[in-house]
Amino acid sequence: MGNLFLAKSDFNHVTIYQHTVEMLKLFEELKSAFPDILTQKEWEVLRLAIIHHDIGKINATFQNKIYVRLKENISLPDTFDGVFEIPHGYLSTCMIDYERIQKEYGFLPEEILLLAMSIYYHHYRKVNYDDNQLKKTLEENVRPYISEFKREFRLG
Repeated sequence: MGNLFLAKSDFNHVTIYQHTVEMLKLFEELKSAFPDILTQKEWEVLRLAIIHHDIGKINATFQNKIYVRLKENISLPDTFDGVFEIPHGYLSTCMIDYERIQKEYGFLPEEILLLAMSIYYHHYRKVNYDDNQLKKTLEENVRPYISEFKREFRLG
């Protein structure tokens, strides 16, 4: 299997990139059907939320869970051995370059907050974790795969 970064286990090998492209197509359909329900800036916040909503799935724990369900003979090194997982929406919010987005789009602080909250809560789960668990997840279960993910994920 060439692409390590899968989005779902209930569909056959749908990558995060493929899933995001499909969501962006639906976004364009929604925007075309109801162009006046949001302001131009709100549409941009929504588009960026779609682009970033699943990047937290590059977490080794999440990917290993999918590989098992799809019966793939792949296993990524996981600092928690599958016992503990921070939800991908929570991780996704940590992986956004908010400064770049703020500069590029001129978002106000409340628009940045809306972006972050829409991603964080898109699959809300009550999970308790501490700063150390978050740091270990980002450093050990995410960071090793970021370069490869960026190569595969060609959206800006």
